[in-house]
Order: sequence, then structure tokens, then C-alpha cells
Amino acid sequence: MTSRESSEDIDHAAADWAARIDGAPLSADEALALEAWALADPRRRGALARAMAVLAHFDIAKAPAPDFLPRARAARRTASKSS
Repeated sequence: MTSRESSEDIDHAAADWAARIDGAPLSADEALALEAWALADPRRRGALARAMAVLAHFDIAKAPAPDFLPRARAARRTASKSS
């Protein structure tokens, strides 16, 4: 009797794949391994999509606002103190 892979195991593997994808383009062998992994259990595609969404969210969260300029911010702070 084979044991069914737990959702936690799938989530961990999906997070590993997502980090690899985010880090650098996959080689041809890695892409084939990812495809084989994802096709082996239908839950894996959803887990990978969730992991990729989390990474995308972190990328957005760590990006500074378009008008973020540390010097300009410091100048505004100094100007407001002298007023």
C-alpha cells in the first residue's frame, strides 16, 4: 500500500519549485522535472500556483513606491521641522 502525499508535503515542494523558478530560468531538465511533478497529482498545480502568487505578492510588497526618494523624504522632514 502506498501512502498518499500530504498537502503539507505538496505545499513544501511547490514552494521549493516556486523559489527555483523565481531565482533563475529553469534548465530544460528542470522544466521537464517540474512538468512531471505537477502532472503526478492534480493538487500540485494548485499548490504551485499559490506559491507563485505568494512570491508575486512579496515582490510587490518589497518594491518602493514610485515616488520613493530617501533624500527628498529627509528634506521634507527637515523642512517641516523648521516651519
